[in-house]
Amino acid sequence: MILRSLAATAVTGALAATLLPLGAGLALAGGCCHGCGAPRAAVECYEKVRLPDQYATVARPVVVRPGYREVVRTPAVVATRAEVVQVAPGRVHTVREPAVYGTMTRRVEVAPASVRYAVEPAVYGTVRENVVVRPGGVRYVSHRDRCSGCTTVCKVCVPPVVRSVERQVLVAPARRVPIVSPAVYRDVPRTVLIKPARTHHVYEPPVNTVVHRNVVVRPASSYVVDHAPVMGVERHRVLVREGGYALRPAARWSFWR
Repeated sequence: MILRSLAATAVTGALAATLLPLGAGLALAGGCCHGCGAPRAAVECYEKVRLPDQYATVARPVVVRPGYREVVRTPAVVATRAEVVQVAPGRVHTVREPAVYGTMTRRVEVAPASVRYAVEPAVYGTVRENVVVRPGGVRYVSHRDRCSGCTTVCKVCVPPVVRSVERQVLVAPARRVPIVSPAVYRDVPRTVLIKPARTHHVYEPPVNTVVHRNVVVRPASSYVVDHAPVMGVERHRVLVREGGYALRPAARWSFWR
């Protein structure tokens, strides 16, 4: 892009240098084209204009952040390890077990069984009986009506007369009843041997416990890291060519035609 701008600027400058003498000759031959009007004998008129300065953008690398060296330190890695530690060793000791006694209860007969006889008296009861005192029968009863004065004889049944009479009756005769007295027993305690004394050996295993200890798995270390610089691009506008003067067709010439 910069080379293309420079080439265009060079072409414009060459054209201006070529047309400048021609314009000067025309102005001398036919008069100035900027005046009140161009002469009718003029073929073409040009006017002098100012050309702008030519600039270009130039990019150059710049250091945004310089490089540096960093020391990275890694701490040590410590882990907890469980270890089995013996607190007390195993041992054998003698155990003496004494004899075990108990109490046994036994039933003993104190008095044997015996029989004696008792006399039960006779048992009487009262019995009620119905006794006919007067037997029933038939009798005639006369009846006179007060209104009509007639007399009527009726046959009437007379029920028997019954009385309730009590009398003593033998329910159960007298008898001898045997009375048995059971034997008398008593619980007598007695000491007996349940398990005799003995001696035996007992083995006690060792007593262990778990102890947690800190162990260095990886020691501390350090290393150097080189950081490269950070680069950037800085752009500047640079003057490539200063502007000059050039001739261009005059607008009044077009109007005059």
